[in-house]
Amino acid sequence: MSERTFKLQDLVGHTESTTCLAIGPRSMRVLVSGSKDQTAKVWRIGSSQCCLTLHGHSLGLEKVCFDPSEELVAGSASGSLKLWDLHHGKVVRTFESHSLPATSMEFHPMTGLLASGCSEAGVVKLWDVRTKDCVQEFSEGIQQFRFSPHGKWILSSDAAGSL
Repeated sequence: MSERTFKLQDLVGHTESTTCLAIGPRSMRVLVSGSKDQTAKVWRIGSSQCCLTLHGHSLGLEKVCFDPSEELVAGSASGSLKLWDLHHGKVVRTFESHSLPATSMEFHPMTGLLASGCSEAGVVKLWDVRTKDCVQEFSEGIQQFRFSPHGKWILSSDAAGSL
């Protein structure tokens, strides 16, 4: 049996290309899009209207991700990361994480630590979101990474094709 795919709706709002997307893991009812226009837009799934536009990045967005409680982090081409309060549309914390674009981000599934990666520099940093401190750095030419579901391991890949 073949499955069919169809378009639900168009969401129009950014003035430049959309570079990243994330769906809220808790409610599964919120979508965030990031763009080269330096904004993140928050959408309610099922509605074509943008409900919030987040301004504050100096360059286009490279990556957006949610923590388990649906707080949003957006990483930009400047290398900075911003943690957003979506209820008030305000920046809670800014992390000056990388000097090159922040291309990967993921929250640790158990501890709430935030991992951010810069594939151009081959670096991944672990952040304590509460204190804004970098608690660990990996610099082995890492291109991409993911936490294991139980959080005990980080799977990473490098430019040579090794995992």
